[in-house]
Amino acid sequence: MPFVSQELIEKTWKAVAVSSEQQILKMQRNHQKKQQALTYFAFSHLLDLREEAAGVGIYVYHVVLFAFSRVSPKPGRVKRVQIEQYIDAGIRVEEYDPIAKIAESSEPHVLRYVYEALTEYEDEVVLSDTEQAEIFNTLNLVVSCLHDSCVRA
Repeated sequence: MPFVSQELIEKTWKAVAVSSEQQILKMQRNHQKKQQALTYFAFSHLLDLREEAAGVGIYVYHVVLFAFSRVSPKPGRVKRVQIEQYIDAGIRVEEYDPIAKIAESSEPHVLRYVYEALTEYEDEVVLSDTEQAEIFNTLNLVVSCLHDSCVRA
């Protein structure tokens, strides 16, 4: 059962979209403090992309974390060993099949948001297929870890 509803993810991305730069920086510091291993994992993959693509990925990452911070039970701290278990289980694979991943996800509303954020070009940043795949697969693992962390809480 998903923890993040369609309504919650919509309210969350809309709240982040109208946040001031100061509020966003505060949120980012909070996420880095509370989810240190997860942030390190995500940033280590996202920052390998070109600057504009990395910016999109990092923005979407913070929206995802903010959405999970608004659920009950709140996710516990994701540890590096948990991330490695998901990698070993093949959660973050190089194939890019977002529709299948959304359908099988424990958090389909969150992954649908991720997919739409990467493919709808309202911003001026157009992502290549490779960039979309890297961001989506990285955030798919993040979402899986956060969901599991809520279950364990």
